[in-house]
Amino acid sequence: MGSKSSKAKEKKQRRLEERAAMAAVCAKVEAANKVSVASRTGEERAGIGADPGVLNVSPACSWCPQG
Repeated sequence: MGSKSSKAKEKKQRRLEERAAMAAVCAKVEAANKVSVASRTGEERAGIGADPGVLNVSPACSWCPQG
């Protein structure tokens, strides 16, 4: 079996970059969700109630643990 072509190497590199980008997005979304959940629990303890404008966001990707 021969060595990989430059086209195949470029394709693989592009996929790795896409995965890294999606992992970064997933990490940002998880961090944002943790902040919004923490702020909600603080409001509930104060008796204010949850903010109806706060969204729980999740990207639709196969690389995320929850996706």
